[in-house]
Amino acid sequence: MFLPLHVVHPVIWHQKSLKKTGHGKPVDLWAIGVITYFLLCGYTPFDRENSVEEMTAIVNADYKYEPYEYWEGISFTARDFIDKLLTVDPNLRPTASQALQHPWLSEQLPSPVGGHPNRDLLISVKHNFNARRTFKKAVDTVKLINSLKTQPKNSNLANLLEVSRAEADEDVQQVLAVQ
Repeated sequence: MFLPLHVVHPVIWHQKSLKKTGHGKPVDLWAIGVITYFLLCGYTPFDRENSVEEMTAIVNADYKYEPYEYWEGISFTARDFIDKLLTVDPNLRPTASQALQHPWLSEQLPSPVGGHPNRDLLISVKHNFNARRTFKKAVDTVKLINSLKTQPKNSNLANLLEVSRAEADEDVQQVLAVQ
């Protein structure tokens, strides 16, 4: 099993993959932040037009709570939980124990998402989910991981991403053509 590129903080992942030591708990907490964001609105926080823009957004934790209609019923406490988990510096990111003590998880709320007790989050998730795009990103991630394993340590990450994306696009087209 692999984690999608937008889930694993790439700087940490790349450093660990070169040492072949795996990733640690701070990366898992980053992933929980990404997954929480996705579950509350239906799209990932770092979704961009291409891999280089996406990688830049991830490294800088550049995300927003937009568009408004997907976030209008989500509490600011939930957003704060996400913000804390998507802290770039793993030393400043909460530990699992600290995350569990966050008010969004530890305090009783009138509704899991804030002021709209009957709001159906599935509508947003269905509306924002694009299976083809998700599949392409998964293939792209696998290609990138394989490229990073075979490239020298000083390879340009942006070039690797573009080569990986081109190869992934070809593979996805072949898979989709078979169906």
